Amino acid sequence: MRYLSPMLERFGTAQFVATPLLVSMLNGIGFGLAYLPTIVSVALYFERKRATAMGISMAGSGIGSLAFAPLMEALISHYHYWKGALLIAVGLILQCFVLSFFYRVLPPFDRKERTEEAASSVPQSQSASLGVQTGEDEEPVQGTLATNPSVDKVAAPGAMRKPDILYSGSSKSLLLQIDPSVSVTHTTFSGFTNTIAQMIGLSLFKNYVFLTFAFCTFLHYLGLNTPCVYLYHKSVELGIATTSEASLLLSIMGVANTVGKVVFGFWVDKTSINVLTLYSVCLLLNGISMMMTSLIADYYLMALYSLVFGATWGGSLSLSSIVLVKLLGMHRLNNAYGLFLLFTGIATSTGVPMTGALHDITKNYDAGFYLSGGLITLGTLILFLIPTIQRKFPQ
Repeated sequence: MRYLSPMLERFGTAQFVATPLLVSMLNGIGFGLAYLPTIVSVALYFERKRATAMGISMAGSGIGSLAFAPLMEALISHYHYWKGALLIAVGLILQCFVLSFFYRVLPPFDRKERTEEAASSVPQSQSASLGVQTGEDEEPVQGTLATNPSVDKVAAPGAMRKPDILYSGSSKSLLLQIDPSVSVTHTTFSGFTNTIAQMIGLSLFKNYVFLTFAFCTFLHYLGLNTPCVYLYHKSVELGIATTSEASLLLSIMGVANTVGKVVFGFWVDKTSINVLTLYSVCLLLNGISMMMTSLIADYYLMALYSLVFGATWGGSLSLSSIVLVKLLGMHRLNNAYGLFLLFTGIATSTGVPMTGALHDITKNYDAGFYLSGGLITLGTLILFLIPTIQRKFPQ
């Protein structure tokens, strides 16, 4: 984030709020549009080893954080100006467009074979209260196929019709839920508004568990991105780090984020631990440690904080889709995850400027980090109420 300061000096506050900020917003929109297809494309190719594949794929953002912070520092020092560094960064990011040409479209599945699988799995599904359970070396049958023996007579569903397309865990250990109302056939709706409502999943707003989780997500992401943007400046402002050392803090955060995504994903897949509890503990540690940064006056302690923050944030990202399946069922994952991303985006666009405004008022970052960590902690404490809400309002 160091290039933002030279840009502010070059354009001034008024101009910075106009042109460069608009470019930054467009940049954010582009990354947002690229994120979901990247995750979905990986999920399409893997079943048994999906947790490994998704962990490696999602770890790329952590590796990027590791590399880009010192790289941008070195480029700015080399060119003595932010323009050259920014042009090289843009060139590297454009390689995503080049690499996207290596994606391959999956061939059509054998409908007859899958139909036979579905038909044979129906007796199994009837004996299981929640869904389909397969043998040790077999893949679970998707709930949508199990409820449609005539699937060979209709068009294959699109990618987003797969109920587990956004699930970051391994489907081998998952007991897939079957929802008789879900069908791979296209249903005719009475009106356009009903179609849009079902596509977006507006019925989820009638579910008290989802409303609680969505509210907590909003509180979390009001604060979660604060260190990514302001930890560099906070460390330099406190006088505990040079610009190079401050960049290294972001690299530590990136490495921990990468490891956290993979480790926590595997941990949940291999053990019977309550995933909601683990998710909540990750975020609770995240919020408390963020508030404690205002007590830190040593570089190594700040590095330890970067490690804790990166690992717990990475863990929460890896577990988010698994938690949604646990709370709402596989058949609601796509809609729930889409709304989850909506809440994270709205909160992020609000929370980061809020911390900056508090710095302008107080002339330090303490208030912003206290508020951000407090919001994360509050949202996490509310998460612990979800089991009680599930008992009182079973849906």
